[in-house]
Amino acid sequence: LLPRTASSNDDCLDAKLDEMDGVVTSVVLPLLVQYLDYRPDVANALAARIMASEKDILAEMEEARMEREVEKEVKGRHESARSIARRQKAIKEQKRAAAATAAVEGMDEDETKGDSNLSKAAQEGAEGGGGGNVVETAEDLYDKAVEAWRASCLPLKLAVEVTANLCAGSGQDQVGPSFECGMEDDEMMWNSDDEAGLVAASSASSSRGAAKSNSKDEKLFAEVVRMNVPDRVVEVVKAIMNMSSCGSNSGSVPDVVGEDLCELLSKSCVCATNAACSVNVWAEAPEASRKVWSDLCIMTKGSLGDDSIAVAGRAAVISIMLSLLRDRSALVSSIGEEDLKTILAQLGHEGDEMVDIRRDAVAMLGILCSAPHSDAVNAAVCDAFLAALTRDDERVAVLAEVLNVMMDMYSADETDEGNHEEIFKQKNVLQAFQRMAPIFKRKISLERGVASPAEIEMWKETSLNTSRFIKYKKGHM
Repeated sequence: LLPRTASSNDDCLDAKLDEMDGVVTSVVLPLLVQYLDYRPDVANALAARIMASEKDILAEMEEARMEREVEKEVKGRHESARSIARRQKAIKEQKRAAAATAAVEGMDEDETKGDSNLSKAAQEGAEGGGGGNVVETAEDLYDKAVEAWRASCLPLKLAVEVTANLCAGSGQDQVGPSFECGMEDDEMMWNSDDEAGLVAASSASSSRGAAKSNSKDEKLFAEVVRMNVPDRVVEVVKAIMNMSSCGSNSGSVPDVVGEDLCELLSKSCVCATNAACSVNVWAEAPEASRKVWSDLCIMTKGSLGDDSIAVAGRAAVISIMLSLLRDRSALVSSIGEEDLKTILAQLGHEGDEMVDIRRDAVAMLGILCSAPHSDAVNAAVCDAFLAALTRDDERVAVLAEVLNVMMDMYSADETDEGNHEEIFKQKNVLQAFQRMAPIFKRKISLERGVASPAEIEMWKETSLNTSRFIKYKKGHM
């Protein structure tokens, strides 16, 4: 498809673009809505079918092992050929009966009825599994179970991915600055020339990223919202997370199912965050944005443990909440004490797999603290941030976010309105910054070759700002 932003004076081209936009709104969007439907009952049935097949494979392997042991023992006893043949025939008949039972019970026909793509694909997979009187092995049944799952999941993943692209709008991808992170700097110390370059790069990047939607985007987004597309994507996330909480942890889910669900959550997250950033008419009214926020908050309850699906779902939800806070200004004033507790609780999730959750939670707290707030709230947030700074194994991404937010929180002087300088002194924030500054620089050094050049450059800027912040505060104490 030609980009909607193509610039031309050719009326024919404009007509073609308008025609394609009409196809998107009249054909593509209704098709996407049809497939943006996650059916937990069908997903559970398909996952159970795979698990049953996996058990049958293990049972066959165990039977083969036992048969080898029996044959070895029989050879030692010199058993007659007739006895061996009779015993082997009985074993084969048992295997045939087990395979036939698994084929019959593999899919409950009632669980595959419905209008969603999952149920249709699952039903087609089940109907295609008939093979007359051919006896299928456990491996054959497993392959068919996996094929049925993938056939049901793929349309939903593609629908979410296409929707994510539509919700991103037609703004051109911006090429950011080219970062070259050399190894020649000594102990990550940057001089004033570096500072000027960093500030210039940051300003240029910000100006390039401020893309606005055009009139054609607005028409498309209006249709996207009218058909409740973003809400359906959020419902997909909710359904998967409910399935995870009700259907046990990832250890009880086949690997192929867990991987697909985590990928689906990741794609849904991108789609919903694109909608929050670009589709301004989605959850535009204060009551609408509050409803979406409240629904998301409910999904952040409970422990995560080692459930990879729950972790991926929580990361997706927190990221969507962050996007809403950033782009729905009216939402900030509606955040209450319980919401604050919910966000603070996310900082308690430890482990590398929880880094995105902690980082985005810090960013949300930064947005909330940018608005006027009480000393009690400030103290609670400060305590959580100081705890993160003292965690030896905390990742650089989280530390950088904490340092940036705290510098914003305490940038006001004692003479400025709404300052929290008393909390700053009471909690010994300056001493915490002085202790963290060299540690943060060393951690950045360890990330070379692991993190992207853009990330390294942003962290270097944070380190530079931290040093400047310490110097400023020491001069005003």
